[in-house]
Amino acid sequence: PARFPLAHPATVTVTVANEHGSVLATLVSRRLDTGPQTASWTGRVAVGDRVRVVASNAIGKATLLAPITTRRS
Repeated sequence: PARFPLAHPATVTVTVANEHGSVLATLVSRRLDTGPQTASWTGRVAVGDRVRVVASNAIGKATLLAPITTRRS
């Protein structure tokens, strides 16, 4: 899962995108409370795919972009 903390409540969108920026899946698109958060995806991934977390509230907007780490279950 993608893990990220929120210092303040925010409207959050978490997406998985391929290396060309096309969104493959939207994992979260809602308001979340303060604290640690997770978003999981059970779909396929390829080299170059990325997880993008965008959080926005009255304070501003923050974006986190990280490569996906895959593991066999």
